[in-house]
Amino acid sequence: MVQRQSGIESAFRAAPIVTGARHALRNAAMFAAVTALLVVSAATPSFARKRKNPDFGIQDELVVTNSGALLVGTIQTYAAFSNGNVAPIAVIKGAEGSIPAFDVFNVPAEDVLSGVAVNPNGIETEGPAGPVVANSIWVASDLSLLSPGTDAVAGFAPGSTGASDPIAFMITLPAVPSVEYPGNPLSIPEGLAFIPSGSNDLVPGEEAGAAGDFYVTNLTGGTDEAGSVLEYPPDAGSASAINGVAFPYFTIDDNNCTAPQVTDLFGPVGIALDGDNDLWVANSGDGKGAPDSYVIAYAAGANGCPVPIDAVGIGVLQEAEYDAISPVDGSIWVSDLLANAVYQFSALGSVETEIHGKRTRLKSPMGIAMNATGDLYVANNERNQILMFESASTGGLLNVKPFIVVQGRKTGLHQPVGVALAAGVPAFPVPPTATPTGTPSSTPTSTPTETP
Repeated sequence: MVQRQSGIESAFRAAPIVTGARHALRNAAMFAAVTALLVVSAATPSFARKRKNPDFGIQDELVVTNSGALLVGTIQTYAAFSNGNVAPIAVIKGAEGSIPAFDVFNVPAEDVLSGVAVNPNGIETEGPAGPVVANSIWVASDLSLLSPGTDAVAGFAPGSTGASDPIAFMITLPAVPSVEYPGNPLSIPEGLAFIPSGSNDLVPGEEAGAAGDFYVTNLTGGTDEAGSVLEYPPDAGSASAINGVAFPYFTIDDNNCTAPQVTDLFGPVGIALDGDNDLWVANSGDGKGAPDSYVIAYAAGANGCPVPIDAVGIGVLQEAEYDAISPVDGSIWVSDLLANAVYQFSALGSVETEIHGKRTRLKSPMGIAMNATGDLYVANNERNQILMFESASTGGLLNVKPFIVVQGRKTGLHQPVGVALAAGVPAFPVPPTATPTGTPSSTPTSTPTETP
C-alpha cells in the first residue's frame, strides 16, 4: 500500500478510506467498459419557456464519448438539452479500429475513453497564417488494453462527424536523452482543463500557467505511481506545433520532489480551474487498501513539486472522480463513484449540498459540469445515463429526481464518463471582418433647412 506523507496528511486527513473500485476497474477489462465521455449544450425555446427564464439563451453543446472494449470508442454529439431516448446528431468514429489518420501508430479506438473538455481558445492548425479553431473537442484515452504502454489525447474540430481527422493528437512517447527529446509521459490520462486565452494570445506558453495552455491529469506515473499533472502549450500535437511539439512544457509530480515533500497527488482524475486559474485536482486514491480521496488545489502556474494551497473532501469523499467549479458562486463540486453521490464544497471546505439517494438515480457518477445558471450535469456511468439537476446548489441533502434524463437505445450511451459544457461559445467561430485598405471617401455634410 502506498501511504502519502505530507502537510496535507497531518493537517487535514481523517481516518483512511478504502477506495478499491477504481483500482479494480483500472486493471481489468471492466475498466475499459466503464469509460465514456461527454460535453453538454444549448437550450431549446420550449425548454426556456418551461423554465420561465428570459435570460436562458445560452448555447451549449452536448457531446458524449463511449468507451471501447465492448464497443468501438466513439464521440457523440446531441442536440441542445436533449431529453429521453434521443439519437445523436453526429458521431466521430475511428476507421478500421484506429483513431482516424493515425493507423501508422497502430492506436486502436476501441479502448478506454475518459475525460473530455471543450477548448474555448483557438489553436492554429496550419501554421501562423492558418485558420484558428475555437470550441474544439478534446478527449483523453487509455489505450493500454490493446496497445500496452500507449495512451493518447486528441482534439477534434467542432461539428466533426464520421471518420474525422483530429486537428491535434498526442501519444505516449519515451524520452530520448541523446537528442534531448523529453518525450511525452502520458500514463492513463483522465482529466483536461484549458487556461482561458485572449483571441490574439496563441503563442505557445513559455511560462507555467501561460494563457492558452492546457492541463492533463495522469492517473498513474511519477514516484510510487501516484500520478501527475502535465501542462502543454496551446498547439501541442497540432500540425502547427513548433518542431512538432508533442510533450509537456511543465510537469507536477513527485519526481520533482525532495523527500519528505510530496505533491499530494494520489490517483488524480478530474481537474478544474477557478477564476484565479488555481488548479483543483480530484484525487481518487490508488484503491489498494486504505488511501484517502480528496481534492487539492495548487496556485496558478504551479509546476515541479508545489505545496498545495487548499484541500477539501478529506474524510468525506470515498472515491473522487471528476470536479467542477461553479460559475455561479465559485464553489467546488465533486462526484464520488463509491458513494453514488455528488458533493458541493464551500470555499472553506464544508459540505454545502449532497446530491444522494434513490430518487437521484445516481449509480457510479463520474463526469460532472455546471452551466452558467447553476444546473448540474452528471455522467451516470453504471446506468448509461446523463442526468441534469436543475439549480443544484440548494444546500443540505438533495434526494430529488433529475430534471433531465438522457437514456435509451437511441442515445448510444455506453457507460459515459466525462462531461463538459461549452457555454455561450458558437459551434463554429465567426471569421473576423476584413478592414478596407483604401482611404474612405469623405461624405459631404448637408446643412439642415431652417424650419419656418
